[in-house]
Amino acid sequence: SMVSKLCTRLGTELHVRHIEPGAVGGNISANARKLRYAALVDVAMNRGAKFIAVGHHAEDQLETVLMALCRGAGIQGLAAMVPARMLGNDLALVRPMLRIRKKECEGLCRAAGVKWVEDPSNVDVKRARARLRRDVTPVLEELWPGAASRASAATDMANIAAAGLERWLDKTFGDVEQ
Repeated sequence: SMVSKLCTRLGTELHVRHIEPGAVGGNISANARKLRYAALVDVAMNRGAKFIAVGHHAEDQLETVLMALCRGAGIQGLAAMVPARMLGNDLALVRPMLRIRKKECEGLCRAAGVKWVEDPSNVDVKRARARLRRDVTPVLEELWPGAASRASAATDMANIAAAGLERWLDKTFGDVEQ
């Protein structure tokens, strides 16, 4: 596979886990996300890794914010994807590219001679995210160039506000999570 060849070229270990999101009832996209992260955690724990880095970029973050806003999400939803979060005691999920635009990621890959594969679900306009990607975010970028990067920066402020609110609620009413 393309990934296998890239790992060989870079001298990087490759660990493959196969998931079957359709084998579980419910939303296939949500199942796939849950199963992917479980597989990543399994590999990371087995290898003694401290971090799992994923490739979400600024446009992914903008789409996440727009979807949360349109669903009427609260501050946690508007905080969207956090740059880092703990998955276990010694394992963190990090998203180092949240402020980097997709075209910059692609440019870096081109410069390094790294090919990539587009997920077919990314262009399936029956899916909300793909429809936003095709019809909405290009207009936002046309109206406000750099909108994706700025929206990603705004989520950092929402994350800080959400954390502050949670600390205040805990101090005022006690820890309500059981």
